Amino acid sequence: MAFLLRNIGKLLTMNGDLENPLGEIQNAAVIIDGEKIVWIGAEVHVPYTVDKVFDCLGGVVAPGLIDCHTHLVFAGSRREEFVLRAKGATYLEIMQAGGGILNTMQATRWASKEELIELALPRLSRMLSYGVTTIEAKTGYGLSIADELKMLEAMHALNELQPIQICPTFLGAHAIPPEYRDRSEDYVNHIIDDMIPQIKAQGIAVACDVFVERGAFTADQGFRILSAAKAAGLSCKVHAEQLSHSGGALLAAKVSALSASHLEYATDDDKKALANSEVIAEILPTAQEFLGLHKMVSARSFIDAGIKVAVATDFNPGSAMCDNLHWAARLSVTRCGLSCEEALLGITLHAAKSVGLDDIGVIQAGKKADFCILSSDNPWDLFYDWSVNLVWAVFKNGQEVYRSNSGFLATKPLNL
Repeated sequence: MAFLLRNIGKLLTMNGDLENPLGEIQNAAVIIDGEKIVWIGAEVHVPYTVDKVFDCLGGVVAPGLIDCHTHLVFAGSRREEFVLRAKGATYLEIMQAGGGILNTMQATRWASKEELIELALPRLSRMLSYGVTTIEAKTGYGLSIADELKMLEAMHALNELQPIQICPTFLGAHAIPPEYRDRSEDYVNHIIDDMIPQIKAQGIAVACDVFVERGAFTADQGFRILSAAKAAGLSCKVHAEQLSHSGGALLAAKVSALSASHLEYATDDDKKALANSEVIAEILPTAQEFLGLHKMVSARSFIDAGIKVAVATDFNPGSAMCDNLHWAARLSVTRCGLSCEEALLGITLHAAKSVGLDDIGVIQAGKKADFCILSSDNPWDLFYDWSVNLVWAVFKNGQEVYRSNSGFLATKPLNL
């Protein structure tokens, strides 16, 4: 059944230009039919009558938010590591001592698929309350065929159990598992010869990621893994230049990856290569802040180099125990040099490109009717007011899937 969105304070289409980067339309209306948007324009020019009307109460309407880099499915906690870092231990030191990713690997291997689903559901519920309608979720805490497939199967089940769309990424090259200690080449061959063919046969992932870093995988190993993944029909993504300069950014450019993420140690040459290959730069300021890193990525330098920038949480138990995309967007402004407009593009349009989807991240006729409504008539309140979740309602595929219990908040200042 078609319905009309009316009384929109500001509509942010994300189809803008230099003068209007967010494609803002005031006093707009939108007609939705089924899962798709079919008309956008000024409310006074609505072309026909529909049976149902949704009153936006003067709030901002924006595309559903997209968290394009998460590690949603995991078991266990790494709170003790957070305490160790607060006492001066580094992430690399903890990882080299047997903690880090391998800590979560053990807990995730012990957990059943049903337990992983049960743990992920409240995380997704919180994400939905922030206006998130699509996420990318990575494996990488199984590091064996059975456990990596278990994580992917959990993601597929979660796609059926709740409204957020989950784009599953295979990250078997996240760390060297203990059974392959000092035999990294054997594990790389295991990923190429055994894991990727199984994933291809089951059609259970859409992308493959590699963590290129000291103590993880080299750029050469990453190239071989991603080449096998591309041959199997998977898109490519790279964890690149997070803790040191290790060649991940150039690898992402070489394989025409959808995205390269982190990028704290990317060089000017890396940025030129990424720009030329149209790789999306995913910045993850929540992880930088959570780890207490002094070197925050300069998102401004990527934009100046002609690279599109997406913003994500990197939600995971070790380096970013935060599933709040609003926080990531705010930190991208206060710590990484983005403007508020660029940050909004980073969690909508550019995030959609980072997960390889072109039917979301914008409000446009013919695209999916994924959007959120803020209880404010000004989108900058999302960045300015850190104390309140301003998301009032969320729609996914044309269906209302969330409404805030607090109702529509009054955000206009009183004239005292």
